[in-house]
Amino acid sequence: MQRRNCDKGMRCLMAVGALVSAFALFACGGGDNTQNVNVPSVPLTSNTVVAVQNVPIAIQNGQLLGTAANSSATLTFISQSGFTLLSPNGLTATGTVAFGQVSTGSCTLNVPLTPGFIAVQTTITFTVCNISNITASNVEEGGSPVPGTLNLVFSGLPGTIASNNVNVGVQLNGSGELFVRNPVTGTVVDMGVQL
Repeated sequence: MQRRNCDKGMRCLMAVGALVSAFALFACGGGDNTQNVNVPSVPLTSNTVVAVQNVPIAIQNGQLLGTAANSSATLTFISQSGFTLLSPNGLTATGTVAFGQVSTGSCTLNVPLTPGFIAVQTTITFTVCNISNITASNVEEGGSPVPGTLNLVFSGLPGTIASNNVNVGVQLNGSGELFVRNPVTGTVVDMGVQL
């Protein structure tokens, strides 16, 4: 009689264990709501620039911003309206940026005269100011940020500046809206893109 009750108890435990395992497997998702993100461009605005604020961004053709010919520089947005340019030999110029309408995606950078680095005060308007090539793999809707990359592109009459890859966190909310997590500040920024 005791053996029969023991068998019945074991069957109950096994059934409960199977149910718990099935629930845990379902709750973990199994990757059904993940996708690869590849967004060609998002306008760089006073809101979206927060995704790269305080992130040093290497640019190869800094001469468009008033540096010496064929000179690289490091661009860092220090606020929603200010930036610094760092020369390869350590000189810094601090300038301002004004963003145009979101629909146009333009911006104007004001770079001050900086002896030994910027020979002439430069004000340049780019008709295209974008966060480009936002990419990440296996991004789960409503999940945590995953490693991804993006670039900055400034383009207009004087030429084009394209940045190096910037490593960021990429995530989607439960509705599939794209967010980028700033790698320095940790701020999560809505890119205004629905995937």
